[in-house]
Amino acid sequence: MKKLRTGIKEFLILLIIMLVFPAVSCFVYHMIDPSFTIGAGDYFLENHYMGKYVLIEVGGLYKNIDVEEYVVGVMAGVIPADYNMQVLMTQAVLIRTNVLKEMEEKNTKDAADLSYEYLTKEERKKLWGRKRYDRNESMMERAVVNTAGKVLRKENNLIMAMYHQVSIGKTADASEILGEDISYLKSVDSSKDVEAKDYMNIFVFSPEDLYNIIIKGEDDGDMHTEGTHSESEQTKGTPEEAQAGGVQNQAEQTEDAQVGESREQVGQSEGAQAGEAQNQAGQSEGAQVGEAQNQAGQSEGAETEGIKISGKQTDDSMDDEDKALIKQMDIHVDESTENGFVKTVTACGNTYTGEEFAALLGLPSTNFYVEEVSDGIRIVCLGKGSCLGVSQYGANVMADNGSSMEDIINYYYDGVSLEQAFPD
Repeated sequence: MKKLRTGIKEFLILLIIMLVFPAVSCFVYHMIDPSFTIGAGDYFLENHYMGKYVLIEVGGLYKNIDVEEYVVGVMAGVIPADYNMQVLMTQAVLIRTNVLKEMEEKNTKDAADLSYEYLTKEERKKLWGRKRYDRNESMMERAVVNTAGKVLRKENNLIMAMYHQVSIGKTADASEILGEDISYLKSVDSSKDVEAKDYMNIFVFSPEDLYNIIIKGEDDGDMHTEGTHSESEQTKGTPEEAQAGGVQNQAEQTEDAQVGESREQVGQSEGAQAGEAQNQAGQSEGAQVGEAQNQAGQSEGAETEGIKISGKQTDDSMDDEDKALIKQMDIHVDESTENGFVKTVTACGNTYTGEEFAALLGLPSTNFYVEEVSDGIRIVCLGKGSCLGVSQYGANVMADNGSSMEDIINYYYDGVSLEQAFPD
């Protein structure tokens, strides 16, 4: 009996040693080499660094980070973290392609010279909230790790990997938006996008709103609506790059927050269905969007569900000249493309490009039309982003139906190849 107890003791001691020693060894090794992570294996981001660096500034201090880490920080601001992994992987490839292309063309590694906005870990925690940070961060890192080093090329050149949040029911041809033919940026069907909540946005501006924004260049904050927008983008860089949603339109997004500077935005009426053509809006509750463009199935001044008209009324604080200008507020589209993308607009006597006007009023795309209502003007805007390249919403529908990253890339881009940026 005594021998049995002694044997059991020895067995327990041996078992404890077998369990504790590996853990202690890993802990000590991690103290020596912080890059070592228990169980991380091939899924640990640092194991997939490409050895090419971007110089970022954090709190007044500069540091080099690997391009792969930079891609994670950029992804957080341009795509919802709850999208399908195949779409997140696609997005990682697009950002990596654009970053390396821009670094090469500008001969720089300074993040200040690049078109993207990098969000630090603290900024990502603030963006997602601490409860969702671990899950979202893991999704972004997995997408980058799963595609580590991969880029898109055509004829041995990195492509301009355009993307946007929601199309107008089909993506645009480069010649229509950029004014030049780019072989891999062709129009393709993306009809499921019409089901997205950001497919159509309606903006109503009073004459006073227009006066404050266009003439005085002011926004007192009263012209924002309590809309139901999903992730939106902020434009950074040149106008040409701004059209290329994936290169210039960076976003600080949340999965449940509205971002941006839109004025008088109103979400789609509940139950509204989108049709096949662009620049359409049956605005009455439950109305369907028809096939003809530039229609609005409402009489002037009719109420539209969700539309909130705000802005200051003329009062004694305004002089006679201001009051006269307000009465003369006039906006009309001078030129649009076949699919409704605005080229030029005249507003209050000034001429703007479609991009300039959209930025001025905080419109999510350049596909819009303007109509007069009793309280001012109403702008109906279709799509979100440049409408070039990959539609994130359409890609997510494809992925949910079983499409892979390769399927998405080959569908939205014509004749490109997925390759390693720096082959061994």
